[in-house]
Amino acid sequence: MYEIVQDRRGAPVDVHTVQYSYDVDDETGRSVFGYHWHPAISNRPYPHLHIGHATVDLDILHEAGRSDNANGLRAEIADVHFPTGRISLESVLRMLVTDLGVDPLQEHASDWQAILAETEHAFQARQSWHH
Repeated sequence: MYEIVQDRRGAPVDVHTVQYSYDVDDETGRSVFGYHWHPAISNRPYPHLHIGHATVDLDILHEAGRSDNANGLRAEIADVHFPTGRISLESVLRMLVTDLGVDPLQEHASDWQAILAETEHAFQARQSWHH
């Protein structure tokens, strides 16, 4: 979520992130992980990572006689909000491509890294808080 504000550097307006939720689900819609920041929620105002149920392979759940929607995570981990620093959307997209094998859009197959570097640099140069 973002807001448009008067820019401090002389441009007419600027865009500020006021919260984010970068969620990654598997092909069945189960949550794998999510980077969240929602400062209006008083008990979790800091950026954090959620580990989702889909980090446990379905075969393991089935072998244990559990349903596809079962939470196979350790009970003490299932609801933890792991603190992180501020996460850019570009860093999440880069991780999806380089570490998880997600294909970039075909029209950007050759230049996706440069595009992410350029937009992330702009984000870092203009961010109003560093966490």
